[in-house]
Amino acid sequence: MSLSPSRPSQIPNIITMIRLALAPVVFVLLSIYGFTDDPGDVVLFVVPLLLALALATDALDGWLARRLESTTVFGSVIDPLVDKVVIMGSMVYLAAMQWSSEMVPTWAVVAMLAREFLITGIRGEAERRNISFSASIYGKAKTLTQSVAIICIPLFYRFDVTPDAGFGLVMLATLATVYSGIDYIVNFIRQMRTEADSDAA
Repeated sequence: MSLSPSRPSQIPNIITMIRLALAPVVFVLLSIYGFTDDPGDVVLFVVPLLLALALATDALDGWLARRLESTTVFGSVIDPLVDKVVIMGSMVYLAAMQWSSEMVPTWAVVAMLAREFLITGIRGEAERRNISFSASIYGKAKTLTQSVAIICIPLFYRFDVTPDAGFGLVMLATLATVYSGIDYIVNFIRQMRTEADSDAA
């Protein structure tokens, strides 16, 4: 029996939903085992493994969507939202837990969250105005540095790597996050001006 044409097109969205399902698993494990002085291998090994798996599916569903030419409105909306849930949720936990808080300062997480809320609002306004934003290299760098940070920080603690290394990764992720936000804002303003000039012409 052959697959109907619609079924392969749903594979990327199914993978995205699997990634979303991994998020509460990670958060429950962090809630149960993370708020201790000695978090153990569930937090320091299993959690980064699950995060790596979740974030690997992000690359996979994007590749499949392009390969199958099955980019959907649902996928374009839910995929970045799931990334934010997984990454920023993990950052909040890492900032809150005593063993990792030295590497993940609260102010850095607040800056990242502020950027995400601001850009989400701008994207909504851009869509309302039919202004298209393609993924920029700075946005990809933001996601990459954030992903590396949340995976490496538990491993650094597990293998007694200096906290400065984890702190450095978070600072790099914070810089990439803020810079990508500025880049989005500048591009949005530029396109708004272009739209205004074309309307006035």
